[in-house]
Amino acid sequence: MTQVFTELHWAPLAVIFMLLAMYILLGCIMDSSTVMFVTVPIVSPMVLGMGYDLVWWGIVNVIVLELGLITPPFGIHLFVLKSIADGDMPLATVYRGVLPFVLADFVKLALLVFVPALSLWLPSTMVR
Repeated sequence: MTQVFTELHWAPLAVIFMLLAMYILLGCIMDSSTVMFVTVPIVSPMVLGMGYDLVWWGIVNVIVLELGLITPPFGIHLFVLKSIADGDMPLATVYRGVLPFVLADFVKLALLVFVPALSLWLPSTMVR
């Protein structure tokens, strides 16, 4: 897979954004751990081959999968919220209620992608 993307001559950031979109879609329909178990062995060597830090990718991976869980219209957690709130509450109300959180998560994700030091500072303080 790394070789396929290398032959496409895409910018590494474009590949990262394509992966993020894929993870959001997968996060909408599958559990986070399942998506990670299936995709991390395939995607990690590709991310490492593009020169990105694997700790950074792990943090971004978890955040983007959790974002997928609350992204309308198929986010699994949206249906859980609907069942907890009230059985008669329309799903559109849940969508409107979760929208500010989805937007904030997209801003957080953009910050972590464009400023990797934000996610790598705390792990760098650990004693090795």
